[in-house]
Amino acid sequence: MSYRRKKKVMGMTALAVGIGILLVLIIPVVGWIAFSAICLICCGIYLLRF
Repeated sequence: MSYRRKKKVMGMTALAVGIGILLVLIIPVVGWIAFSAICLICCGIYLLRF
């Protein structure tokens, strides 16, 4: 394998690992924020109705 090809493969591997780590950290946080927002909206509707 040539030096340029090896450098490109290592760069793509590092990029894929970095994107994977970001997704693991960001997606659950956004999910919990969305879940809490939906719960607050449902509680507000419940309090307005009763």
